[in-house]
Amino acid sequence: MPKGTAYQSDLGMCGPVHSVIGFDPATVIPRFLNGLPTRFEVGTGPVVFNACQIDVDPDTGRALAIERVQRVVEI
Repeated sequence: MPKGTAYQSDLGMCGPVHSVIGFDPATVIPRFLNGLPTRFEVGTGPVVFNACQIDVDPDTGRALAIERVQRVVEI
């Protein structure tokens, strides 16, 4: 913003792309369908990394630039 404020409302998650908040959908969906407890397993496959880089003026503490970072990594 003009006076040096950087704003980010949501970055997204870091974790497996084809997952439910990082867990294997096959272990999560049955819990919602039948209400019985299930053990969640970590998802597999490509992983998404979301972050935010803010360049800050060391003298004033104001933001000079803000940039969204998103990378997909094959594991």
